[in-house]
Order: sequence, then structure tokens, then C-alpha cells
Amino acid sequence: VKGGDHSIQEFGGEADASELDKAATALHNFLDARAEGNWAATCTYMSKAVVESFEKLAAQSKQLGGASCAAILGKLTNPAARQSMKAEADKANVRSLRTEGEQAFVIYTGTGGTILAMPMANEDGDWKVASLAGTPLN
Repeated sequence: VKGGDHSIQEFGGEADASELDKAATALHNFLDARAEGNWAATCTYMSKAVVESFEKLAAQSKQLGGASCAAILGKLTNPAARQSMKAEADKANVRSLRTEGEQAFVIYTGTGGTILAMPMANEDGDWKVASLAGTPLN
């Protein structure tokens, strides 16, 4: 967008095709698991930092009582959102992977042609999703 913030699109450098494929697979697996309500699988595609932040939240909450990442996601996710999560999983089309060190952004097209950026973290050679949802860029 002319005059807009392009910090994500200009972040680091463009990854090679192999890294793009790995990150795209991780994103699609995350979106599919989330759409299916498979919270245990969803958590396996999330970065350690995100999972740890959920566990810290649960440890401090009387209502969550030290629950696991999967239990927390199950309690926090509105069942009415499943249809939109399914649509996002079906429509997600990865376009780019911008990397710098162990951090990256997958840029993808979602529902309605919205362009989104999902932060990613490389953990021991595997790309993990570092947020619950992509950030709209347009």
C-alpha cells in the first residue's frame, strides 16, 4: 500500500523454496488442526514461547488451574468461530516467507483476498507458528 507500513514485507530476506515449503506446511497444519478443534495438534505447531505463555497464564489463573496448552485453547476458543477458522484453513495460500535468523513471517492470502502475515519461529530446524492468528496487511 502506497505510504503504508511495509516493515513485514521488507523484514529480513526472502527464504528459499525449501524453507518456504517447510513454513507453509507448518502454517497449513496449524490452521487445519485449529479448524478441526484438535487443540493438542494445534499446540504442536505453535512455538515454545507461545505455548509457555499459555501455560504461565494458566498457572496464574484459578479458572484454568494450570491447564495444558490444548485445554486452554479449548476453553478460549468460541465454538461459533469454527466456521471462519475452517474457511481460513481452506483459503490460505502462502505467498512468501521473510526470514531473519530464527524469526520469520509467512505472508499469505486468506478469506476475502485479505493478505495476512503470521509470525514464525525456527526451532531446531522446524518452523512453528508464533501467534494464534495472522495480522492483516491490507
